[in-house]
Amino acid sequence: MIWPKLLGAKDAPMTLRGGPEDIRHIQAFLKLIAPGLRAESIENAQREDIRNHIKRLVDTRLSLLVTYFQGHGENISNGKDEDYSVRYITGDAKKDDGLLEYLTAEEFIEMFSAFSAPTMLVAITDICHSGNLYRLQFRLLVLKDGTAFWCETKEWNDDNKLGWKHKINAPMIHIAGSYRWQQVYETKSTGGYLTHVCTFAAGIHGPGTNPLQIELRESVNRHLDKAKDHPRRPLDPWIAQVPQPLDEPGILSKICLGTA
Repeated sequence: MIWPKLLGAKDAPMTLRGGPEDIRHIQAFLKLIAPGLRAESIENAQREDIRNHIKRLVDTRLSLLVTYFQGHGENISNGKDEDYSVRYITGDAKKDDGLLEYLTAEEFIEMFSAFSAPTMLVAITDICHSGNLYRLQFRLLVLKDGTAFWCETKEWNDDNKLGWKHKINAPMIHIAGSYRWQQVYETKSTGGYLTHVCTFAAGIHGPGTNPLQIELRESVNRHLDKAKDHPRRPLDPWIAQVPQPLDEPGILSKICLGTA
């Protein structure tokens, strides 16, 4: 895939070199949190592939659905200097309009709003700018000492004022790779930082010593610190990536124990 540039400028490659590692890590993670879960991988999925697949899953009336999206995301501004929404890039530019193919956050919400309460949803998005992509009501704020409390999200309040047509109806926990205004990062050897540290936080690479939310953030920070010290291509020192757990604390442990 390539990022299309202005007329006369050279298009930029958007290859994700860590993709193979992401597949390996997320499969290991899913086996741990939901033993017996049947995993389906849809590589290089275009927007209609994703929409059709989700529709089929709605019709099967699942008790648990874990979805994982990896790739590129772009901010959508609301014209008030706010990163108000996001689109997930699903394919190269179309020949007729030159725009990248994508799914917007609103389309994600429309797709997943079709699931009803008997289906529990776990959504993992290791893509740039995906903080509260599903516009859930609460964000779990976790302090360094492990104390956690709920904060109602701006997106939810705004949607109530605007009377948005679609909302998530089934119980959902969403683990986003970063805040809405942040990018996510990867390397060829580790894959996406969030996807990689999920396996550590869940205990696949050894026992975790902290609650999941803190473990995710501390592990991503260690990856970033290492990347900033790279001798040839260091990341800028100001770069940050803060994984965003939303909705019920401890839900992954409940799923693993079969008590969710």
